[in-house]
Amino acid sequence: MPLPWQPRPPKYIPGDIEFYYTAKTVVSTINITLLVFLIMNYTIMYSDTKSEFLLGLIIFSLVLLLHAISSNPLVFQLFGFHAFGLGPFAILPDIFTLAALLVLVYLTFKY
Repeated sequence: MPLPWQPRPPKYIPGDIEFYYTAKTVVSTINITLLVFLIMNYTIMYSDTKSEFLLGLIIFSLVLLLHAISSNPLVFQLFGFHAFGLGPFAILPDIFTLAALLVLVYLTFKY
């Protein structure tokens, strides 16, 4: 029996953790794909123009790519770690990253 000041483990709701981590895996994989696409586009554009702004976008995209790779549950499993349920809060950062990437992709095609 845990002492009163010790945290209690969360209640397990069947299907809850699996759904959120499946959704997190899908969103994170989409983020990785979009980032690879953006980095390739920015690199090609940088080789043509040598613009410092594009160099900044490449670095920004590389950092986001590292975030997306390190937050992908498939990578957790690859290294032997198991995710523990945070519910919807486990996927929120990836959804925000997805929104930012969609803006970058839109701007890339527009300009």
